[in-house]
Amino acid sequence: MANIGVAKASIYADLSATKFEKEAIKAVERVAKTRTKSSSGDQVKFSAMEDTLRLDIAAKSGAIRSMTAAQGYLLATMNALDSGDYILKKLHDIAVQASDGNKTTNELSALDVGAEILGDEFHNLMTTANFKGKPVFSGTNTNMKIGTGVQDAAIDIGVKQVEYDDLYDHINSPENSITTGTTYEITKPLTNDQKETILARTSGLNAAQLVVGAQFTVIDQAANPNSEGIHTKDLYYVDGNNTVTFDPTAIVLSPDTDFKSGYLDITISNNAETSDDLNIISGNGLSGSIVKTGNAIRYVDPTHGSMHIGNINPSLHGQDSKGLRINFFDQIIIPNTSTILNGDFSNGLANWTAYEDRVNFGNNFTLADGSSIPTPTDLQMATVTYDQGSGNPHPSVLRNDNVALSSMPSFDVNVDNGKLKLEQGRFSVQVGYGIVHGPAAVSDTFSATVGDVLRLDYTATGNHDDYHVAGYVFNTTTNAITLAINETGTTGSGRKSVEITEAGNYRFVFVNGTFDRSGGLVVGADMTIDNIESEKQYSIPDTAIQQLLRSTSYSSSSDNQHFVKDVSISANDGTNTISDTSKIFNTEYEGKIMVAPTLNLEKPVSFGATNSLGPGGAADPSVVVSKIEEVQTRIGSAKAEAKAHYSVLESAIESSTDMRAQFFWGADAISDPEFFADTAYFAKQQIMQNNAAAILAQANKSQGGLMTLVDSPNVIEA
Repeated sequence: MANIGVAKASIYADLSATKFEKEAIKAVERVAKTRTKSSSGDQVKFSAMEDTLRLDIAAKSGAIRSMTAAQGYLLATMNALDSGDYILKKLHDIAVQASDGNKTTNELSALDVGAEILGDEFHNLMTTANFKGKPVFSGTNTNMKIGTGVQDAAIDIGVKQVEYDDLYDHINSPENSITTGTTYEITKPLTNDQKETILARTSGLNAAQLVVGAQFTVIDQAANPNSEGIHTKDLYYVDGNNTVTFDPTAIVLSPDTDFKSGYLDITISNNAETSDDLNIISGNGLSGSIVKTGNAIRYVDPTHGSMHIGNINPSLHGQDSKGLRINFFDQIIIPNTSTILNGDFSNGLANWTAYEDRVNFGNNFTLADGSSIPTPTDLQMATVTYDQGSGNPHPSVLRNDNVALSSMPSFDVNVDNGKLKLEQGRFSVQVGYGIVHGPAAVSDTFSATVGDVLRLDYTATGNHDDYHVAGYVFNTTTNAITLAINETGTTGSGRKSVEITEAGNYRFVFVNGTFDRSGGLVVGADMTIDNIESEKQYSIPDTAIQQLLRSTSYSSSSDNQHFVKDVSISANDGTNTISDTSKIFNTEYEGKIMVAPTLNLEKPVSFGATNSLGPGGAADPSVVVSKIEEVQTRIGSAKAEAKAHYSVLESAIESSTDMRAQFFWGADAISDPEFFADTAYFAKQQIMQNNAAAILAQANKSQGGLMTLVDSPNVIEA
C-alpha cells in the first residue's frame, strides 16, 4: 500500500486574487482625486497599506516555492509510477508465457526466477522511491501541507492510496531471532548491540548499512580451524533457550602437552550477570565422553577407560556469573597396568626373595641366588630423632646400623593375612640409641618407564622401641636407588608412591628396622607391605580438554540480559597456557526484523509466474495475470490523478505569480503617493480630453453625413 496525491482540489487562488484586487482598486481611487497634496492621515493609511502588500508579496512568494516543491514531489511520484508500470508489464509478459501449457518444467522454473526478480525489483521501487529524502509512497495515511499564500488555506499532499499487496506480500511477521541461511529485512531501527550480533553472522556489511529497509543473509560461522591452540565459536543465545551447549565443535590441539597439574578455565570476562550459569554436561559414559559426578570430572579414555582427571573448583563452580574452573590432578594412575608380579601377595612369596639376616645400610647384601642388592647410605636415610635418655648418643651409632648386639634377633619373612610381613623378635644392643636393620624382601625384576608410579601400602610398629624402616626401588643396571619409605616412629601406616624418572628394569626392596630411641638397649619392630603396583601414569590429552569444552553448557535465567558478553577460555598444563576468546550474543531483536519478502510466500504470488492458486493447488497462471493487471490499473489511476494535481498546481503557480506582480505594482504606487496622485490626475485629465475629442469628432462626423445626404443629387422626388 502507498499514499500519494492531493486531498483538496481547490487552491483558493480566486479568493486570494479577488481580495487583493479590491484593495488595489481602493488605493487607486484614493490617490486619483483632483488635488495636488495628500493629507497626513492619507500618508499613514498609505504606509499601512504598503506594509500589508509587502507581507502579501512575501506570503505569495513562499506559496509559489511550496507549490513548486509539491510539483517536484508529484513529478517524482509519476516517474516512480511509470517505472513500476514498466516492471509490471515485464512481469505480465512472463506470466502470460507461463500460461503456455507446453512449457517444460525447466522453462517454468526459469520463468519463476525471472518473476521473482521482477517482483523484488518492484517492491524495492515502491519502498525506496523518494523526493529530497521524503518517501514518495508511505504505508499510512499521512499528508504534507502546502501553503497557498492565503490565510487558513493549504493543499494536502499524500492521501491517495495505491494498493499492491495482492501482487506482492511485502510485510511478514516480526521475528525475534535469526536462523542460518535465511535472509531478513530490518523493519525498525536497531541498537548498536543488535547490529553487532548481525554483523557477526553476515559478510560484507557494516553497521552504517543496517538501517530500516536493509536486508541481510545469515551465514553460518566458519568451522573452527584445525590448528594448534584452543578454537571456539561464538554462541548465539535467545531468551528462553534454557541450557545450551556453548560450542559442540570446539577444538583443542596441543599434541605434546600433558595437562596434569593444570586447569581449564571458562570465564565470562565482560558483561557477566548473576543470571549466567556455566556447567559441565555429563555424557553417556561411552568412549570419548565426559562424565560428571558431583564435582568429580572423569574422561572415558578410548584405551584406558574411565579416568578421574580432576574436580570442579569449589569456589569457581560456574554458577551465578562465576567462572568455571576444572583443576586437574598431579598424578593419575592407569588401572590394571602394574608390571610387578604378585604385588598383592595372593600367591604367598612367589616372585619375592626373602633375606632373613642383618642389613647394613651403605653396603650391599647378597641373596641366595647370588644377586647383590644395593642399600641406601646412612646419610640417605632420614635423621633419627630422639628425645629420651640422659645423654647424647655416641657418634658411632648416630645414623649407623652396625651397632653391636647383646643378643641375636629372630628375623622372619612371611606372608600373613595376605600381606608381606618382616619381623624382628625382641633383642638387645650393647650401645644405647643403636639402629638395627633386617630382615629384607626383594621382588623379581620388573620393567618401568618414565612417568610410571610405584605404589604400596605399609604398616610399621615398634614393638619394644621405635621402628626404623625403608622401602625403595633400584635400577638393576645403574643400581640407582629411589626411596619410597624412609621413616622412624612408634607406629605408622599409609600408602606411599614414587615416580620413575628413568626407564629401565627395577626391583623393589623392603627392609625392616628398629631404633633404640629410649636408650634402654632393648629393641624390636615389625613392618607389613601390601598392594604393590607399578602403575602407568595417565597423561591428560588435548582430546580430554576438547571434550570438556564441548561438554560445557551455558544458560541464563534473565529475559533482559546484555546483548554481547565476552568469554575467555584458557587451558594450563602446569607450566604453559593456551587460550582463546569468544562471545555470547543475546540475539533478541524485539520484533525489529522480518523474513525478507520474496514471491515464494504464503500469499500470492506463491510460486512466481507458475502460481499454484488454482483448484486443489493446481497451477493457474491466469491468477497471476489478473492480479498484475489489477495492480496496473491502480497504478494507472494513481498516475492520472497525480498528473491532474500537477496541472492544478501549475495553474495555481501562474495565478500566484501574476497576483504577486500586481502586489508589487500596488506597493510601488503607494510608496510614493504624491507622484502617483499627479500621474493619476494627469492621466484622468488626458483621458477626459481624449474622450471629449472623440465625442466632438463623432458629432462632426454625424453632421457631415447629414449634409452629404441633403446635398446629394440623387434624391428621389415625391
